[in-house]
Amino acid sequence: YQRRVRGYTQKQYTHTPILKMKVFILVALFCTTVLSNLNQNANECLQWPTCKECIAHNLCGWCAVNVVYEDGTLGPRCAGKPQDPAHPPPGWKPWTCPKDFQNQKCYGYLCTNDTFQCVSAGPSGGGVPLQTCIDSCFPPTYECNTTTAQCYKVTPGHGTDIHTCEAQCHKATTTGTTGSTGSTGSTGGHPQPQPAGYTCDAATITCKKVSSGGVPLEQCSANCQNVTPIFVIGNYRGLEVDTKFVKGEWQAKITETSAVIIDPNGKVWAQGFVRQSASELWLVTPEGTRKGIFGLTQLPEVTVLTWAMGSVGGAAPTSFDNGLTNGESFVFAKCLSDTNCKWRTFEAMNKLKLAQTKKIRTRAFEAIDDPCSKYPDCHTCIAAPEWCGWCSVPVIYNETTVGKNCAGLNTTITPRINCTGTFSTVDCTPPTTGSTGTTSTGQTTGGNKKYYCDPINTVCIASENGTLPLDTCSAQCKVNPYVPPILQNRYFRGLEIDINYRQGEWRAHFTTTNVTVVSSSGNVIEGNVTTTGLYLTITLANKDKIQTLWQVQPGPAVDNLSWAWGAVNGAPPASYDGAMKTPGETEYWYVGCHPGAPASVCDFSH
Repeated sequence: YQRRVRGYTQKQYTHTPILKMKVFILVALFCTTVLSNLNQNANECLQWPTCKECIAHNLCGWCAVNVVYEDGTLGPRCAGKPQDPAHPPPGWKPWTCPKDFQNQKCYGYLCTNDTFQCVSAGPSGGGVPLQTCIDSCFPPTYECNTTTAQCYKVTPGHGTDIHTCEAQCHKATTTGTTGSTGSTGSTGGHPQPQPAGYTCDAATITCKKVSSGGVPLEQCSANCQNVTPIFVIGNYRGLEVDTKFVKGEWQAKITETSAVIIDPNGKVWAQGFVRQSASELWLVTPEGTRKGIFGLTQLPEVTVLTWAMGSVGGAAPTSFDNGLTNGESFVFAKCLSDTNCKWRTFEAMNKLKLAQTKKIRTRAFEAIDDPCSKYPDCHTCIAAPEWCGWCSVPVIYNETTVGKNCAGLNTTITPRINCTGTFSTVDCTPPTTGSTGTTSTGQTTGGNKKYYCDPINTVCIASENGTLPLDTCSAQCKVNPYVPPILQNRYFRGLEIDINYRQGEWRAHFTTTNVTVVSSSGNVIEGNVTTTGLYLTITLANKDKIQTLWQVQPGPAVDNLSWAWGAVNGAPPASYDGAMKTPGETEYWYVGCHPGAPASVCDFSH
């Protein structure tokens, strides 16, 4: 029979009665399966204990933590949307997944407590997005309180591991003539020999016995590993910030097996690989090892690696101030999101990668057809009949394509998703209607509305993107004819970081009322500064205005200034994300010396 069937023409094959019946049966089974999945009771999602079982069922998705119901109680991590949203089954309650909701793939990352690497959370689906894990996955470090003889946790880049701290942590003692009365010290018999100590050899990344000092072998082995920490892997742009700094933009690339740092003249400053030893970060090169201390700071668009290194073959700096005066200190920025931020470092490699992924992303985008994506806000999204839910950040389809905030759960008509933020089926409070709800005062209705300050007209505007109550906004939404005190009389050095950035170092100097900015090409922008709410306005000599959004965050060695500029005579940037991509808008990352730092430690005025 098989031979005869293979010999038939296509027309003969499709009209064979037995085959027609088989096709009919297969179609019937397929339709039954689809209808069965579609008609699934959303409450059935609650019974699936693992991510794999959960996402195998239509209308169900897996939350990285327990979902939260409107009454504040917790539910299982597998939750779903009713087949008929207008008539949910008895007992079904709207829910919110606080973080990392998915019906596409069971993944997530956890930081290991021994090697401090981000690894897959496995089939349970727990964990956090990879970048979130990377940003927080490094060993805890401790310093000794000599008053209490207790070890306390400190910022990464300072202190040492808990075992070393506890072994060396003693109360401070005083010396004097009364010290001679301590005769009990001789009652202990012969002194006991100290156990052998070990230290990590920088050249071979192995533990070697030392004649004095060191730590137990087990402790040394735990910290002396031939592995590049995942949190430093990436492409970087940066600045040298020590007292001997070389002006201009530096670049670096760190992989699992290699590291290269390029100076502003395009020459290789160092090449080798990166290793972590306890709280130190080492750059191992053929010329020798530079031991360093480090810290990580997350800004709106970039993660900043502060890295203070000692000389080749020398010890790590004892502090970041020590690194500024006696070492080689850098601040390197790595993009948080490929969507908003793309470094053009090592151009040939990046172009090859772009060419390889462009076709994949294009095909994935063309295949996306989510009927929920047309709903622009949370209220219409939740109320929609297409089994939709609202994500606090744009969802990701097929692990490659970024979508909208509103996304569907019915996998028979919607691609599978991953929401790395908060995902909810709880309806949002609709805006208040009525005659008084649209008044500018907002005093009689709309008490839950949030406002933002329009710096051009100095009025508070109600908006879904607002962050302030009306009274707070009104108090802040006034023109102040001076530079914010935290910026006054300070010098900053920086880089443009938006999607169309110009390479090279920028400089800015604030007085009490003015700012002078020198671009990477040498152009000078000078103007009077006023502040309104969260915005800083630069008025140029020709009366043109530039509205900017700014914030200062302290770092281990220097302060970080995130500064987003609107178009000339245009509106201020709606957000830091927006300024990275919006035509006419630009964004910068600057660093400045800590206020009060002596010039012998940090000086950017020259």
